[in-house]
Amino acid sequence: MMANSIEEINLAKDRIEELEKELVEAKTQRDNWRSAHLRR
Repeated sequence: MMANSIEEINLAKDRIEELEKELVEAKTQRDNWRSAHLRR
């Protein structure tokens, strides 16, 4: 494996972690919105 390939994999892993955090936030917001609207 070339060094730049490892670097690219590490960058991809970082990007995946960022996207996972965004996904968790989006799910939380959706659940908050849903429960707020169901309470009516």
